[in-house]
Amino acid sequence: MKNIPQTDSWRSGLFTEFDIVTAFGESRAALGELFDCDMLMSARRSASAGKPERFELCSTARVSLAIVHALWRHAGLTLRVAEQALSKKQATRRHWPRTTALNARSISRLPPAS
Repeated sequence: MKNIPQTDSWRSGLFTEFDIVTAFGESRAALGELFDCDMLMSARRSASAGKPERFELCSTARVSLAIVHALWRHAGLTLRVAEQALSKKQATRRHWPRTTALNARSISRLPPAS
């Protein structure tokens, strides 16, 4: 299997599982649940002749995926709650205080920059 060069992935928006786990610095096993989340399930594109399964992620989806990953792995939220925090359906004015508090809590846990 040939991996897509990172620059081509970035331009095309098509990422393999390898591209995603490498970006997060984790193993496929550690991110197993992430690949079953609604965000990635809807972005999944079937493998074609000689090419691996890919995920089509626009720039907004990439940022959302990074935030979901941070809320899940570093802030300790369940994956479902992390997804809901960014969901357009859930992002009404009444949810913004909660989302802001969750984001602030996750940022406060980051180690200070050196």
